[in-house]
Amino acid sequence: MKQRMIAAVCTALMLTACGNTAAPAAVTTQVTDTGTSAVQSSETSVSETTASAAESETEASTAPSETTSSAASEEETTVTAEEKPAALPVYTIQTTDGGTVTSEDDAKAALFEGKFDTLLISNADEYPLLSEKLSDIMKTSHDEYSNESEGLISTAKEHYSNYSESFTGEYPMQYYCTIDNSVTRCDDKVFSFINSEEGYGGGVHGWNMNIGKNIDSQTGEELALSDICTDIPRLVDILAEKLENDYSEAVTPDYQSLADYREVLTHAYGEDLQGYDATWEDGTVTHFDGMNFVFVPDGVMFFSNSYDLTFYAGGTQYLTVLFSEAEGLFNERYISVGGDFLIKYEPYNPFYIDTDNDGRGVKITSECILDDEWKTTGYSVKVGDKEYTADNTSGPDDYIDITELERKDGKYTIRLYSSDSELLAEITI
Repeated sequence: MKQRMIAAVCTALMLTACGNTAAPAAVTTQVTDTGTSAVQSSETSVSETTASAAESETEASTAPSETTSSAASEEETTVTAEEKPAALPVYTIQTTDGGTVTSEDDAKAALFEGKFDTLLISNADEYPLLSEKLSDIMKTSHDEYSNESEGLISTAKEHYSNYSESFTGEYPMQYYCTIDNSVTRCDDKVFSFINSEEGYGGGVHGWNMNIGKNIDSQTGEELALSDICTDIPRLVDILAEKLENDYSEAVTPDYQSLADYREVLTHAYGEDLQGYDATWEDGTVTHFDGMNFVFVPDGVMFFSNSYDLTFYAGGTQYLTVLFSEAEGLFNERYISVGGDFLIKYEPYNPFYIDTDNDGRGVKITSECILDDEWKTTGYSVKVGDKEYTADNTSGPDDYIDITELERKDGKYTIRLYSSDSELLAEITI
């Protein structure tokens, strides 16, 4: 039986609201494995919004189960503040490892692995309505995960049975399903996060689905786009321009004008896919409430899923609208500007931030510098018209998996990480 004690950092955004700053945090991590638990607590001096701790691991022997997997385990990370100017929501990310389902024969081939996150509000007494709504959303997410997993396990067993009758050697097609939750804003106005499901159930490629969730911290109401945006036609115009500037090749090379990109957006998030009446009046759309969005530092980020706007390989499109560049567009109740933050997001997708406080967003992108053999020789970060580079000192096959953007005391730092969380480069802009 393996027992692990891990001190971790929430892989999400933790930011101060309305410029408030938080005190050094206490990080508590709990891991439970088949009834055996271990708790590690450490007081760590950190910046206003981040915390880190060392990792330790202990192991004990156990006999494997005959036909199924190792038992599920839960990892819980709680961040609390000893002192803070205002009572902000404190959240917990609880990760449950669903274990590995194996074949019943002597090969014990891995057929399925699962994992899901659960978000909880630790200070529910201060935010009861937010806590109740979040619990409802998490229950729905967990039920969907359970149903998806049951179906995948059944299909994986059937596929393995057919495979083992015809082939020998290592089974090459392990199925999986994971659900992650990444918090993008957490304050006394709004609680936003991305609920991400990823999996594989056979075929050429797997699937991924990202859903933006936004909850009013005071009322517990889940927010629709119409709740936060005061001018839908103006928003569509802004998104169409950003889509043309950032994703013209990915979406399609056939569209040549802003009117075309407006049509792309309204076709995807109007009547055709979401059930909304996306009728046009005098060249403007009257209903547009189907695109995913979350609040992020200083603005709102809109994003697509595979096949919404383009083919599978086109990936996800992220379109960030800053409060400063769209005055009067968003409900003032949910506007929050300033303060330190730490956010992690996928590379190769542009992120906008007002780096010089001039009211305009600057596009930030990160990518690998490759040689003729597609080996990584360095890393590039572009901030508007400026480019920052760093040499690759790790290995030729180390590619960027996560980009981390931090604002602290008005200064910006970008860190690039590999798939195994190795820091590849750190650039201050």
